[in-house]
Amino acid sequence: MRKKMKIVVTVPKEMEGLSVEMVIDENIKELMVQIVENNKVESTLHEEKPMHLLIKDRKCEHIIQINSIKWIKGDNQYCIIYMANRNLLVSKNMLAIQQLLPEGRFVRIHKSYIVNMDYATIRKGNFFYVDGEPIPIGRGYKKNIK
Repeated sequence: MRKKMKIVVTVPKEMEGLSVEMVIDENIKELMVQIVENNKVESTLHEEKPMHLLIKDRKCEHIIQINSIKWIKGDNQYCIIYMANRNLLVSKNMLAIQQLLPEGRFVRIHKSYIVNMDYATIRKGNFFYVDGEPIPIGRGYKKNIK
């Protein structure tokens, strides 16, 4: 028997009286909350993202907490994932890893680097510093940084 669940929507005072409609879509695997005005979707407020990544390797599967990823360095068909407690060499390219990560929080700042902006403490010149480690910002990637 499935456990009974409830969704609570908290909105600002100016949205008082907002009607909430539940739509069941068997093709959707994640919670999606959208503002719809005049039958037109205006913006997505929340799309549940996974808290973990499952990275398959030759010998095993690595379960990685997304929060623990500080930065990722790519080198052709391999990446090193730098985390709070360890580093992991994986046989995936940067684009494949980037597509698994939540946008906004993880930013591609160089052809070889993706940074978790939660860990970037200093921006000085053309570098971000993560745990004192300088991560270069590529000229073509400055537009990605907000």
